[in-house]
Amino acid sequence: MNVALIEEKLHLVLAEIVAQRPLALSSFRGGAEQLDWEMGIYSSFIDDGEAELAYTRIVSLLGWIPFKLTHRGAVALIELALIYGLKTTDEEDRAFNFCDFSPFCFWKTPDLDGRLKISPLNKQQVAQRIEAVLSLIDAQRNTFPSSVDSGRNLNEQLSTIRSLLATGELSLAYEGCVCLLERCPIQVPGSVAIGLIELALTFKFKTHRVEDAEYVWPCDLAPIP
Repeated sequence: MNVALIEEKLHLVLAEIVAQRPLALSSFRGGAEQLDWEMGIYSSFIDDGEAELAYTRIVSLLGWIPFKLTHRGAVALIELALIYGLKTTDEEDRAFNFCDFSPFCFWKTPDLDGRLKISPLNKQQVAQRIEAVLSLIDAQRNTFPSSVDSGRNLNEQLSTIRSLLATGELSLAYEGCVCLLERCPIQVPGSVAIGLIELALTFKFKTHRVEDAEYVWPCDLAPIP
């Protein structure tokens, strides 16, 4: 994994957050000076070899300030979650902390014993998080350029993913959701972006396309209850 590319992804997400400064000021308890200082610290973390710390801080921030990301920012978070193998280091996110097994961090095949056999999300939670993305695409589709709907009809693609959910083909539904997200220029609320992080850490891959090979963990999918 290219370290410069990781830094680029983090700076992309951070820039989208900084661009929403007025929104942050209405929610940030420390005021403008504290906000600007903290955003500067995050940027320094990225540039000074503490990118993982910047990632976890940004994810935590998305959890309590209602920022919106672009679809590119949301996809970047999926990729970063798979690189670092965790959501945050908070105790409440312990179920999504697989950093000890991350093939990126340790350059080894993860141990299949222990937590890798336990899915952090159940079937209903998986479906809810995927449907949240599909609903955003439905709601914002009138803003898409015509090129987004080339080839297969968007209605058909959404219907296919929902059918996969209904029949319990959750892994395929997740993969279809990520592929569709990459193409559809939607605005993604932070809560939905966090849901995508949780999905990535549940399935342990982004997609199985050749170009996403580095975001596929070499382990079997844990059963989803």
